[in-house]
Amino acid sequence: MKKEFNRHGRRLTDAEYEKKIVALYTGASPIPGKAEEIRLRKAELNLQIDHKLGVDFPAARREEMWKTAEAVEKGRLTTAFKIVMLYVFKGKADEKHMDGSPADADHLTRYLVKKYSAVLDDEELTQFLGPKEDRVLPPNRWRL
Repeated sequence: MKKEFNRHGRRLTDAEYEKKIVALYTGASPIPGKAEEIRLRKAELNLQIDHKLGVDFPAARREEMWKTAEAVEKGRLTTAFKIVMLYVFKGKADEKHMDGSPADADHLTRYLVKKYSAVLDDEELTQFLGPKEDRVLPPNRWRL
């Protein structure tokens, strides 16, 4: 097997990553407070970075990844709130908002790529989010 070069050092194996994720959440409160939730999410992101990009990924860029992850989460919560309000005040979701279709997954993926591309180059995006062809569903596959 050919050893792959990684400019950010060794990556955690799948087994190492899974073991560390289990250890992270073992003993954590089932309903964590705000500070604990932030600590857990940040630690989980750092493990994802170690697994997908490498353990030597720079600290300053890890912090940028955290800021991006927080922006993505805020955007996700804002969208969910808007959809709930549409149901409450209109009785149904507007066609412009997400309804859970595969096209919505494509929209979310494009949003993630846009946000993370401000921090990661193309090679890093591929390592972190997967190959381009796996990130977006072609329009003819939107209908199940």
